[in-house]
Amino acid sequence: MIDDEIIIEKLKKLNIDETESKIFIYLLRKGPSKAGVITSSLSLDRNIAYSTLVKLRNKGLVMSTFFKPPTLFCYATRRSYSYSIITFRR
Repeated sequence: MIDDEIIIEKLKKLNIDETESKIFIYLLRKGPSKAGVITSSLSLDRNIAYSTLVKLRNKGLVMSTFFKPPTLFCYATRRSYSYSIITFRR
């Protein structure tokens, strides 16, 4: 498995910051996850995690869905899988 730091450096070259990279890598590895689980698993501040998920969604790398009771459920998009394969092979 490729070291996370190598992946993060490659993603930085594509204008994806470190926090975005950590969340993106988490979703690629773990699959669909609740925002709260992502936040606690990566030891991120809740507000930072939520704003980062919005940025990733705006870039088309993450999809999110709200459930009742209010829960943000996130997953990497099909496009992002292709994006990551191309990026990591370089």
